[in-house]
Amino acid sequence: MLKRPKPTDNISRKAADLVARRPHFSKELASKLLQRGYDQESVLKVIQEFQTKGFVNDKETAELYIEELKRKRHSRYDVTGRLVERGLPRGLADELVRTFFLENDERENIRYLLSKKRFSLNNIEGVKKASDFFIRKGFRTELVREIIGNKGDLDDTEG
Repeated sequence: MLKRPKPTDNISRKAADLVARRPHFSKELASKLLQRGYDQESVLKVIQEFQTKGFVNDKETAELYIEELKRKRHSRYDVTGRLVERGLPRGLADELVRTFFLENDERENIRYLLSKKRFSLNNIEGVKKASDFFIRKGFRTELVREIIGNKGDLDDTEG
C-alpha cells in the first residue's frame, strides 16, 4: 500500500539516508522512494542527481554485490538473475559476472557446498538429491554431473 504523497523537499534527505545505510541500485532506490509516497517525477530527478554526483552507481553497486554473493558461494546464473532483478541490464550483468567469476570458481563452490551439505553420494538417491540441489541453485547441469561423477575430486580441494 502506498503512503500519502510527501513534500518533495525531504526526498533528497530520505534518498541520502537510504544510500548511507548501504549502496543501492537506482531501480531499488526509486522503488523505495515511491513506496514512501514521493511522486515519480521527483524520484527520477533525485536519482539522476545522485547518479551525477556519484552517490548512486549501478556498476559499482553490482560489483560489490557480486563479491558478496560470490563469497556466499552462489552460482553465476543465480548472481546474474539477482542483478537483473535489481534493475541492471542483462548485458551489463552478464559482462560483470563473466569478469568476476572464473570457470573454476563454480567448480570450487560446488565442491565446497558438497563437503558442507554432507550429501551421501554412495547411492543413486543421494546423487540425485545432491544434483537437484545444485541445479536448483543455478549451477550448470554438466558441471554438477562432472563434479558429482568424480567424487574423488572432492579430496583435491581440502587442506
